[in-house]
Amino acid sequence: GRAGAVKAGEIMKGAGVNFDEVHTSKLNRAIETAQLAQKGMSAQWVPLQKFWRLNERCYGDLEGKKREDVAKEVGDDPSLAVTDARSPVKDPRYADLDPRVIPASESLKDVIARVGPYWTDQLRPAIKSGKTVLVVGHSTNLRALSAWIEPNLDEKALQKLEIKNTKPILYEFDKNMNVICRKVLEPSTVKKE
Repeated sequence: GRAGAVKAGEIMKGAGVNFDEVHTSKLNRAIETAQLAQKGMSAQWVPLQKFWRLNERCYGDLEGKKREDVAKEVGDDPSLAVTDARSPVKDPRYADLDPRVIPASESLKDVIARVGPYWTDQLRPAIKSGKTVLVVGHSTNLRALSAWIEPNLDEKALQKLEIKNTKPILYEFDKNMNVICRKVLEPSTVKKE
């Protein structure tokens, strides 16, 4: 929760990680988590950018239900009609988007496709230019982003990939944007002064 987000910021600060930018989704819980992590780093001044492509997977009418229950109820293709009041098409946060790009529901494969332009157009160029970027997102969405960051992950490994809440993952890349290091930062990784 909130304390975990602040603690994650403290862990990143203690590990000597400094960010040039913070990226998050347009969903309130991710925005708040990003702000709390920035507070834990004493870095509220770092620019916070919101990207709809970082939003959590759209579950449509099945939002908030356990993955296992959804699979039992509808299989792999849940949907939500555009006419439904809960449809993201009716959400003012997405008024600037073409309604055709706003999903009614998504599989992991759909989320991977949605996240691709974010990786290609925003995150990858920022990292390649030498910036350090904190990405605060949602579990399915971060797994989808991992498919772009670590293209050697097969579908089975990606499905099993656990990205725990408020547990920072630090990636290091070579000059060709290949991952040379991926580690979960824990309190034990904090530098002693």
